Amino acid sequence: MVDINKFLVVSMILFSIPVASSSLLIYFFKPKSKLILGFGSGVIISYVITRILPEVYENSGSISSILVFGGLVISLIFDKMKFFKGEHFTAGELSCWQCEDPFRLDFSIALAFHYFLDGFFLGGFLLTSEKFLFALVPIIAHKFIDGFILFVSFSSQEKLRSVVRIVIVSLSNVFGTLISFLGISLFSISEIFSPVAAGILIYVAIHDFIPALNSGKDFVSFVLGSIFVIALSFLIH
Repeated sequence: MVDINKFLVVSMILFSIPVASSSLLIYFFKPKSKLILGFGSGVIISYVITRILPEVYENSGSISSILVFGGLVISLIFDKMKFFKGEHFTAGELSCWQCEDPFRLDFSIALAFHYFLDGFFLGGFLLTSEKFLFALVPIIAHKFIDGFILFVSFSSQEKLRSVVRIVIVSLSNVFGTLISFLGISLFSISEIFSPVAAGILIYVAIHDFIPALNSGKDFVSFVLGSIFVIALSFLIH
């Protein structure tokens, strides 16, 4: 049984980080740098390889391999659906493929469903993690990058309207986390979250973020993200 307070904390984290980061970028910054993509990719991949996967295989047995692969497949399926095409942006120009009108309904629904899945799988991972604070590291990196992508998508639009739409679609994080909380509490499905989350995070880093590393600075930021996680793991071990 997961404590209700932990559910509230996880929901607030998944909701607030993309909202806060994208809103700050919309109001105070311009899309001149994408170094956060490299740093976030290094954080996510290093954490998955050094922490999540070893714990998954130790605690879940052979079924964990299937669940990790399932996370990869889930990410691949939804990424290749035309329904989600407008959510991504070109790495070279930092311009959204179909974001001339990011307020249109299909784009908002795609974002909302993306965050619902994040809330369910990544929120469930946080709810069931024994080392909660350390497990936050890749999730915070992932959601901060989500905020950066929201910033790229909405930065050319009216600011207040953009922030309101971002807040609305980000509430889907909370709904997804609520479903995972109920599943853990009522049906004891806690074993699925760590391996599936590992698969999702691996796909996100390799497919979405690493291809955006086009310069020496991007590569350095990736290495720094990896070193950050390794150093943190020694400190918290």
